[in-house]
Amino acid sequence: MKRSIILILILTAVFEPFSSIKAEEDGASALAGLGLLVSGLTIIFSGIGDIASAAESAKKYNATLTEMSLLASVHEVNAVPRMFAQPAFSRAALLKSGDRRVFYTLQVSQRHKNPGTATLWSLGSTLIPTASGYLMMEAGGWDSNSPSFIAGVVTVSGGWVFGPSAGHWYAKQNARGWTSALIRMAAYGVGFFCLSAVASEG
Repeated sequence: MKRSIILILILTAVFEPFSSIKAEEDGASALAGLGLLVSGLTIIFSGIGDIASAAESAKKYNATLTEMSLLASVHEVNAVPRMFAQPAFSRAALLKSGDRRVFYTLQVSQRHKNPGTATLWSLGSTLIPTASGYLMMEAGGWDSNSPSFIAGVVTVSGGWVFGPSAGHWYAKQNARGWTSALIRMAAYGVGFFCLSAVASEG
């Protein structure tokens, strides 16, 4: 919860310069303003949701590896590294004792993904570009024609589109990561379109 509040405050600070743009009271501008609000909320809550669930993706990946270990075959046992081929753990002894499942579990466990690392990937890949982009926008004097300001907007946008998915990609949950990233990318597209419409009416 604390992380969510911090992220919301950061986004509020980043997009605060745009809040001075007021929509006219006609239907078109009101609709554009609503679209801007909805797209912004979609980006924020989708990002927070991905950051919060990155650890779960790592656990899901680890569970998949565990299932694979339970299905270990004789072929998989024969493929284990030589470093494990000690007399007490020889292939012949494993096949005879029926312990090959436990043995393969030890081999597979080296590739498990750390849930905490997954969360850090998502959090860091979001906050670092956000902070960097904010500094760029500050350096540009919040002038929309300034190259620094434009670079800052692109950096923040990239951080919030792709950053939250980084932990899911780390956990090999590529479909989940890309689906969320594409949703945020679409929301950004709608948001900037609505922002342009509101600005043109202001």
